[in-house]
Amino acid sequence: MSQDRIIFIPGILTSPELQKFQWGRSAQEMFPERDIVIIEKTYLYPQHEVLESICEEVITLLEDGIPTVLLGHSFGGILATAVYWRTRENNRVDITKLVTVVTPHSFNAPGLEEARQAVGYEYKKATDTPVYTFGAKIDHVVPRKYTTYPDSEHVDIRGTHSGMWLNPRKWRYRHVWNVLR
Repeated sequence: MSQDRIIFIPGILTSPELQKFQWGRSAQEMFPERDIVIIEKTYLYPQHEVLESICEEVITLLEDGIPTVLLGHSFGGILATAVYWRTRENNRVDITKLVTVVTPHSFNAPGLEEARQAVGYEYKKATDTPVYTFGAKIDHVVPRKYTTYPDSEHVDIRGTHSGMWLNPRKWRYRHVWNVLR
């Protein structure tokens, strides 16, 4: 077993097979000493029961105490942040970093706020965990001005909403990979 791991929560309507093939394979090559866990559920944000099951799955994984980087793409970043806040009082959980990429932290769309509330998402400064957020300069899904989380280290990357997961080896995504180190 490795020293630590990365748990990746993809965004809505994301193919688990594509994530394992594209992003998971690249992450395993870049971080061979780490466990890479990809949550393999396809969902929409109005599906509150599915969102809750994803959060519970991640919380169960975290209860083993292995130091973990939580990584979420798009709405997966909302779920990763919700997991962070829901586990703050559990001494057996060790979240070393919270990383969100093109996540709609302050974006409003029909049903989005209800989905955030359903999973226990909080939009406030993290207590003692480094938080890194990334916005895409070319994003027609979540405008970059909505991707910053309070008191996070934020970088706007030259890419698209899905680019990091569709073509993860591109040089423009080096900032994300460097934060995962």
